[in-house]
Amino acid sequence: MKAFRGTFIAAGLLLVVGGGWYLLKPEVQETTEGGPRLFEFEKHELSRIAVQRPDNTTVVLLEQDGKWTIEGTDFVAGRSMVNRVKHQLHDLTARATVVEDPEMAELYGLGDNAIEVELTMRSGDTLRFRAGDPNPSSVSYYIQPLPGDVIYTVKKSAVDYYSLSLDEFRERRFAGFDSKDVTRYSATLRMDGAPEALDIEKVGDRSWEMLAPEKMAASDDRVR
Repeated sequence: MKAFRGTFIAAGLLLVVGGGWYLLKPEVQETTEGGPRLFEFEKHELSRIAVQRPDNTTVVLLEQDGKWTIEGTDFVAGRSMVNRVKHQLHDLTARATVVEDPEMAELYGLGDNAIEVELTMRSGDTLRFRAGDPNPSSVSYYIQPLPGDVIYTVKKSAVDYYSLSLDEFRERRFAGFDSKDVTRYSATLRMDGAPEALDIEKVGDRSWEMLAPEKMAASDDRVR
């Protein structure tokens, strides 16, 4: 029997660990029709998005005069990120109700390590929630609307982007304009190490003239 003592001990430990996992694992209570509606608002009503991380870093996207900026900075907020928030949350429905009175919210990534999001509407109304971890299948994420204790699962694309770097909320494009509005194009080029000016001016509907480095007609296709 001594020869099998180690095997028996290992098996006993495995049963203890397995039993603990079973008792602590999240129990998902599936609801009918895919779960309740969590949020509902008109996209154009959204005027402010505040994201607070567990390390107390915060990014606030603010809409003023039709333009979104990052509050407290000179940065333009990423248009794609703002549209993503609007699209994913304006009519968000839960996939399932997980637990109504959680004893250990940290099991779902909704304890001190949760990401907290606040949406502000033009009316001044706010929507708040905590975004947690992905569920075991990794196709849904845990979410906890505030105020309240109930934890739900929602589609992954609804909240997974809040775990991205805060730098991802900045607009990557540094300039934007309608190319049809351009009437002149000037640049300084490096040709064999020496700077050379390139200057092109619009002279007709689809006609351009090069003024430098040589004066001649310019190709409309090349200019566009």
